[in-house]
Amino acid sequence: MKSFFKNKKLILLLLLFISIIFLVVSISIIDIWKTGKYTDINIYFSPVNPLIKTIAADSSNRLVLKIEVRNTYGKPVSGVPLEFNSYNDIGIFYPKTIRTNEFGEAFVTYIPPDTVDIKTTDAMKDKVNSNNVNSEGSIITEINLAAEVVNIDEAKASISLKLMSVPVILVHGYQSTGEIFKNMSDYFNSVGLESVSLNYDSSKGVISAANELKDFLAEQKSLYLSKGIQVGKFDVVCHSMGGIVARYYTCSKDYIIYNNVRKLIFISVPHKGSHLAPIGAKYFEDQGIKDMMPESSLFVDIFPGMNNRGLNSTIQVGNIIGQYDEVVSPESGMLNEWNIDTQIFNLGNSNFSVDNFSDVDISKSAIHRVILNNRKVFEKVVEMLKKNLTYPLFRE
Repeated sequence: MKSFFKNKKLILLLLLFISIIFLVVSISIIDIWKTGKYTDINIYFSPVNPLIKTIAADSSNRLVLKIEVRNTYGKPVSGVPLEFNSYNDIGIFYPKTIRTNEFGEAFVTYIPPDTVDIKTTDAMKDKVNSNNVNSEGSIITEINLAAEVVNIDEAKASISLKLMSVPVILVHGYQSTGEIFKNMSDYFNSVGLESVSLNYDSSKGVISAANELKDFLAEQKSLYLSKGIQVGKFDVVCHSMGGIVARYYTCSKDYIIYNNVRKLIFISVPHKGSHLAPIGAKYFEDQGIKDMMPESSLFVDIFPGMNNRGLNSTIQVGNIIGQYDEVVSPESGMLNEWNIDTQIFNLGNSNFSVDNFSDVDISKSAIHRVILNNRKVFEKVVEMLKKNLTYPLFRE
């Protein structure tokens, strides 16, 4: 009896050994088969729109890529397991792995990061003639993306694209032009940010200007695309009435279609109207000055009935005012109802008053305008453009 159990134990051990050997050999055969199956194939990897060579650094600005796998006879190969990587760990893929369909194709989405490292002015000077700066002065970063067959390093394809900062749109205020942003724009350029100004006729009022902003953003998006640059959303920096224009557009029904603003940065914006507008109406009888009155239908009726009561909750917001701004009172310049903090800059005292309201020279030296020529303000705006900002509180 003991001999029987001893022999049975030996037989079980022998069977276990044979099973392990069989399993190892089977796995090896499968690997060899897979390797053979996927070695003689060609992988083609490119954006669905092959004209795109650069994308803006915004995680909502997703780039769709197409992979085609064909054998040496040019026939599609289905079921090929693929994985995707960014050689320099910039951005992510979704999904990370996928198999080709019956047509030998697969589609994957590349999600870029939200920022590109913005160099200092000194660094920019060292790179003026390098490939890290494009013709408009924007800092760009090269990204290398790869698609490869799972566990087979030899079967792969890669592409190189460029990543740039989200373009900045500048929106001026009442009776002004984009020229008022010249110093700010020059500073942006010195740190690798590309900006462009919208010029609109403020006398026609906020709604007219909002339509111009809508068209301008669509035109800019198309213009970038014609240059091989995919831009999904813009960062909008606006001054004075320009902030009211941007608020109206981004809370309008049209905006839901375009959805093309990532950040709104307000500088000296009278969010509840300006106490000087009724006085200004004595000198300028146009729709723009009427809209800026605190008691105008825009602030009393229209904004309260718009998306999130006039401040889109899906757009990041930054808010800046001057301590002694002549046009914007602290109460009007705040966005406390939406839990948005306000950065207040002390730019000195003002010699502006109601008595010299129409004096052009004094008007130009007013803090309301001077704030657009202050380096500390420039640095704060760039900081806001580089980091994530607060989303407005959703107000039912």
